Amino acid sequence: MLQEARREIDAVWDPVTQFGLTVTGAGWHPGVLGIAATRLSSTYCRPVALAAFDDTGLGRGSARSCAGMDLVATLRECAGSLESFGGHAQAAGFVVRRAKWDEFRETFNRICTLALKGSDLRESILIDDWLPLAEIDVKFAEAVEKMNPFGEGNPEPVWGARDVRIVGEPRRVGERHLKMALASSGVQLEAIAFGRGDETPPAQPMDIAF
Repeated sequence: MLQEARREIDAVWDPVTQFGLTVTGAGWHPGVLGIAATRLSSTYCRPVALAAFDDTGLGRGSARSCAGMDLVATLRECAGSLESFGGHAQAAGFVVRRAKWDEFRETFNRICTLALKGSDLRESILIDDWLPLAEIDVKFAEAVEKMNPFGEGNPEPVWGARDVRIVGEPRRVGERHLKMALASSGVQLEAIAFGRGDETPPAQPMDIAF
């Protein structure tokens, strides 16, 4: 699904005029639309709406948003094209007829464009707190576990560490991950950068998020 969606988006996407991305595909399973929409929204830094249609022409969709875009308010503006919708600001579901899909796509993009055009849509990471590597140990991990369950309203914390350097040569593990040793102030820890196996990390000290 992700590969098909990316191919369709990349074939026609104009970042200057398209701020709301909408895609559908044959044989897509409605149960995983939300996962795919989340990944696509993160990749393109745009609101994304995906739909899977059945043989009757009824489509069940899932939408995910980027920062600064209220999906429920957006879908409310598209209500004339939809059978139903619901959710919250960052994640929502909807039902649409195939005959109304093009109308929905146009309205969704128009509303997203009005809200986001001129905004800085580059990917950003919000750091909850900056910590030295010396504080990252088993006790720290156990303390974080006590904050569970994580989810809407209680997001998993994101930590940062400054002026960290790579020790030795990073190596690719699995299909697309990068494993390395990181050091700062006499402390060294193992780390994996998931999904970044094709990237070359900087040679100089860097800030990291984890």
